[in-house]
Amino acid sequence: MSDQKAKLVGVGIGPGDPELITVKGVKAIQSADVIVYHETDSHNSNALKIASRWISPSAILQPLTYPVTIQSDSNSDDYKEKLNDFYKKSEQLIETFLKNGKIVVVLAEGDPLFYSSFMYIYDRLGKSYKTEIIAGISSVFGAASVLQVPLCYRNQSFTVLSGVLEKQQLIERLKNGDAFAILKVGRNVEKIRQALAETGLIERALYIERATMENQKIIPLKEVDSEQAPYFSLILIPGQSHQKKG
Repeated sequence: MSDQKAKLVGVGIGPGDPELITVKGVKAIQSADVIVYHETDSHNSNALKIASRWISPSAILQPLTYPVTIQSDSNSDDYKEKLNDFYKKSEQLIETFLKNGKIVVVLAEGDPLFYSSFMYIYDRLGKSYKTEIIAGISSVFGAASVLQVPLCYRNQSFTVLSGVLEKQQLIERLKNGDAFAILKVGRNVEKIRQALAETGLIERALYIERATMENQKIIPLKEVDSEQAPYFSLILIPGQSHQKKG
């Protein structure tokens, strides 16, 4: 039987601006016994940087270091095997803290349940321990606020797509809907540009890097270097207003 004090908390820390985190999220970070965050061998945790001002000096900092990067082939068996092993080891590590009655906060950029690594931890431990999930502002809404574009009008639909999809899959999905967000852009820029051109949406497409962060960039999509687009980039195709002019 698990310690009653033990608790797993997924905290959404927003899209990058440290002020775009909820009061509830800050309180959870301040009260944590253990702060878990994800990083890679080559990149420090952006989530930890955002949350650092609220972390107690007595809290244990526990990194989870990915064995693979976004440059790896995510469809390969080797990639899937390494990632599965990573999450299994992460589960065992976090459970060690929970079994000792710790309050474990897992930092999640954006929202914990939207393209987040926290989801895989929750799938493995969320039903076995007391769990709380604190919502965060996703990069989609952070980008829309920076770009100052309404995403949907009236009864329009809004579709979120992964830039990792094959070009034909993107085209088919872009044909059906009113407004879109394309995430996981990175090295998929050229393929996405082609799909947007073929569906007549390229003139409406807005590109932004690191939305709400200090080093954010708003660049015309046609000028984006397909080899340099960072992981924290996305494309918005907002819904069209039918308001009459004049």
